[in-house]
Amino acid sequence: MVFLQDNRTAALAKQRRVRIRLTAPGFAGVKIPRNINEPLNSELRLSEQDWRYRVQDFIRASEAAALKMMG
Repeated sequence: MVFLQDNRTAALAKQRRVRIRLTAPGFAGVKIPRNINEPLNSELRLSEQDWRYRVQDFIRASEAAALKMMG
């Protein structure tokens, strides 16, 4: 599940994925969940450069995280 919130230069995506899968490709905007009891609730802020040039990396990381959760 991904929620997108757009502003002029960045986008915020909230999703329920394993955080380590999103930090592996080098997305610096990943925030550690505040509540330890909610380990799958990650927040990711992507800059305009990430959305323009790294969206494929984001999609691959999201798909890999989803597969890991199901497997």
